[in-house]
Amino acid sequence: MPKIFVSYRRGDLPDLVDRIIDHLGSHFGREEVFRDIDGIEPSTDFAKKIGEALRECKVLVALIGPDWTAITPDGKRRIDHEDDWVRLELSVGMTINLPVVPVILNQAALPVGEALPSQIRSLNQLQTLRLESGRTFPADIAKLISAISRYASDAPQCRADVESTRTWFAAFLAIGKLKISLSIVATCLFLVVAAGLLIGRTTNTDYSATATHVIKAGKPVGITNSTNSTVR
Repeated sequence: MPKIFVSYRRGDLPDLVDRIIDHLGSHFGREEVFRDIDGIEPSTDFAKKIGEALRECKVLVALIGPDWTAITPDGKRRIDHEDDWVRLELSVGMTINLPVVPVILNQAALPVGEALPSQIRSLNQLQTLRLESGRTFPADIAKLISAISRYASDAPQCRADVESTRTWFAAFLAIGKLKISLSIVATCLFLVVAAGLLIGRTTNTDYSATATHVIKAGKPVGITNSTNSTVR
């Protein structure tokens, strides 16, 4: 399952977009990065596949270029159309509380305030990352990878916690088995001593003074052996 959903506008700095996706694929694994033209097979229900990818991914990367708010022939901005795919992707992602990383490409600018549709207006509240195609690209892409890693990478400490838990549990079982073994040994010794006393009584007609004193005092003499151990 892909972890990173890349939202972009086709034709908006395509060379830079391809470059970014190549670097993300090299770092996280190509199967971890979802882009519609790469992740949707012909004849597949496009809307359904986009919805599934958004639910499965852990972070949405919004690539915002200079044509992100381009004007369409009807005089409206593409982002203002209710069926605009970029708008729909962001709207769905925010609705399901998917972390969104806005990336401003080159000299583009993110519309502010009411210049954005209400469904994605909270995009203005998020910290953006600027990524240039020039000499700062290596440093910029490193910052983007670091930001994405907070959500898309498996944290090493989680695996360490699992291992420490397993070690603790193994030690717990070992201690439990040791206690059971000691209990069995103690029980066996007790039975051996008790058996010796009984044999001594049956072979000797004279009771010891201690035993006679206990019987006369009305205290029953008996042996109770109860050992219950539960191993989980």
